[in-house]
Amino acid sequence: MFFNSQGVCLLLLLGSFARADEPKCEEDCAGGWCKTMCYYRPQGDGTDLIDTCTQEGTDTAECAGGGTVPGNGIATEEDCKIYAAATDKCVAYRFIKLNLPDGAGGVIVKYVCELLSACRSRGDITDEQAEQQDFVVGSGKTCDDPADTVICPTFPFSPGNNIVRWICEDKEQTNKNDPYYYKQAVGTVCNPTHDCHAPPITSATMQAKCIEDPDNLGTGKWVDGTDEAKDPAALEACKCPTLRIPDALGTNLACKEELEVNNGDFTLGVGGVSNECALFCDNYFIADLTCEFAKDTTAEVKTTWVASWDGNRNEVKKDCLSCWEGGCPDNPPKI
Repeated sequence: MFFNSQGVCLLLLLGSFARADEPKCEEDCAGGWCKTMCYYRPQGDGTDLIDTCTQEGTDTAECAGGGTVPGNGIATEEDCKIYAAATDKCVAYRFIKLNLPDGAGGVIVKYVCELLSACRSRGDITDEQAEQQDFVVGSGKTCDDPADTVICPTFPFSPGNNIVRWICEDKEQTNKNDPYYYKQAVGTVCNPTHDCHAPPITSATMQAKCIEDPDNLGTGKWVDGTDEAKDPAALEACKCPTLRIPDALGTNLACKEELEVNNGDFTLGVGGVSNECALFCDNYFIADLTCEFAKDTTAEVKTTWVASWDGNRNEVKKDCLSCWEGGCPDNPPKI
């Protein structure tokens, strides 16, 4: 729920920072693969789509990424899975079968095989992206057969852009080193994603390690990487700096956690606590405001407030941000 500066509830959609769990296998893992419904992020630098191959009828399959489909093409889900297994860094596939009019009263059967670097749940993509990913006949992902490998459970995921998390080594270059999405094998070592000033976290020296539980053989457990007698350190949110926004005429904030005016200002980051807000000036949207890790990793304070709009992302360099010139006497408005 979001509130404006007068405490009125607003139905405002800010960028979502929640992350849904990876889809579970719908059947037992066999041959390193299992059936499940995978979605993906289709565009931009963060796309999960490795390649898309299409085949009409018995014609030769063609792949947008230039790959060559082995065997008999991609006319079946099994064919798509075989190609996925042979493709570097592919951890999931989607097989689609379309019956298209041929213009002469007949039908052309078109097969599509999508190769993915991640298998995401429906809740991890937008509604618009989901609408473009219909007509799936079959979908699957890689999996670890518990009969062959002792593994540790995934870490519980908490949303937020200022939360330090674990990231694991990726010796096999599988892109499955995210311990919140993928279970990790015994021997895997993970480090924090970021340093933090408060609470003090140093990514270079803190570790979590997956070992076989001596009290429950065949089961993995996470321990401190430097002292296996201890549990791994609890990673948490890195505290945010404060950011003042003067409550001047025409200034309006819509925030996830309601803010109150104190000494003429709205103040974000009180007590180091994060928030998500949208800033409006004279009812015009200016920017989303979020607390994130600063790009300058050498800075004493590791987090900063970020203003985002129309694909732009700028770190707010001062401790005050105003809609109007002179609203921050010591700090001219700058995003």
